Amino acid sequence: MAKKLKTIVKTGTTTTTKEESLHSDHHPQLFGKTLIWNIDKDNANDDLEMKAFAIAQKINKGEVTSGMLQEVPHDSQEKLIANIQKYLDPKQKLSMRYNQNGTHLFGNLTFSCNPVTPTPNQGLEKDVKKLQQKYEDSGASKGQVLITLVEDENGKKRLLVNVHAESPPKPGAPLRTRHPPTPRVDLNQVMKDMEQFRKNHRDIDVVVGGDMNKGRKSLPKEMPNYKSNPNFRYQHSEPNTAFKQDGAGVAVDAVFSTEQGVDLKTQKDMNFFNRDFEEAFDKSKKEKEKLAQPEKMKPIDDLQKNLNAVLLLPAQRCIRVIISKKLSQIPNRIFL
Repeated sequence: MAKKLKTIVKTGTTTTTKEESLHSDHHPQLFGKTLIWNIDKDNANDDLEMKAFAIAQKINKGEVTSGMLQEVPHDSQEKLIANIQKYLDPKQKLSMRYNQNGTHLFGNLTFSCNPVTPTPNQGLEKDVKKLQQKYEDSGASKGQVLITLVEDENGKKRLLVNVHAESPPKPGAPLRTRHPPTPRVDLNQVMKDMEQFRKNHRDIDVVVGGDMNKGRKSLPKEMPNYKSNPNFRYQHSEPNTAFKQDGAGVAVDAVFSTEQGVDLKTQKDMNFFNRDFEEAFDKSKKEKEKLAQPEKMKPIDDLQKNLNAVLLLPAQRCIRVIISKKLSQIPNRIFL
């Protein structure tokens, strides 16, 4: 089930406090047909299949063809993808890459509805692998960036850079020595690397997006060169699209992309758990489980048929022997 979250939304001089049933403490974002969503590690076990259903609904409507998810509970990535596929109509396989975020018990997951066709461009493959190794497998801030080459429904390749940056240390907070904090990934260096990648592969669009863990004012201060960079359009999520533990509304999701004409849009309705969603989920789940029942029984039925065939073999051999003997006893002449 979705969890009850206290939300405090400030609009001008008005403050609205509510208790809402949400799948995540982040509202999903949509960039073109790429879903960007921190699915909330603290609300996983009971709600994971419901989140998968919400994602599948978007795919079924043709609104989503790829996704960059953060805070996917570690070791649940295969289950999440299987649950999304369960509710796809028509059925299809999703490609998926996952990487654990440092020492956290969660990670980033990127999926795509379209398989990537092999490319003769060995330089492209080499550059992607080099970036993956740099940000996914090495360094003190490893795992905060997941880099995946995907393909859209028209066969156009794009580089999705799935970010979940570590929260910066709070000013004046005591320094932890026993369990020192994980250093925040250098987002300026990430963008430099993406600019170089783009220079080498001008036909590949780049989307750097996810949970930056900094707001609409503090992120541009950290990355002053990229707020007005002509090569990458910077967009930040709307105010009150994510919520702290005390319910305070914040905005921490952002995108830097070479796709200049694509807008970042909040998918607030996708995050709400209400009666309409619950009824649609329950109905679809029952239908899928009913359809899956014959498939589950098929191996048992096949085994029973094979067993029966094996058991019948000795009896069939005996019958053939008896018939053969009887036929041999009949005189070789024709009666008129």
